[in-house]
Amino acid sequence: MANEAFALGEPISNEKQVRKVLRSIPPRFESKVTSIEEAQDLSIMRLDDLIRNLTTYEMKIDSTEPAKKKGIALSVSHRKGSIKNRLQEEKTPVVLTNGLTVERGTTSS
Repeated sequence: MANEAFALGEPISNEKQVRKVLRSIPPRFESKVTSIEEAQDLSIMRLDDLIRNLTTYEMKIDSTEPAKKKGIALSVSHRKGSIKNRLQEEKTPVVLTNGLTVERGTTSS
């Protein structure tokens, strides 16, 4: 952004760059953006300082938020025959959420 404007002969002030970055931040950073706007003097804040501040905040919220877990959905079908026979016929692998692979029709000990 700044390089393109500079190539056109129009320098962009540091304050304008900082404000543009703050406007483009995702909604999950809204509270941080508000606190930066209220606590900092944006006319003297450097873009590097802003990026460093936001990166630190992102690392902090990523470490405190619980990891989103993906579960598995199971469906029920009504077919004739025993479950054991059907499982032995289907030798397709089943992948569990913790990354282990279990083959249908086998028993774990």
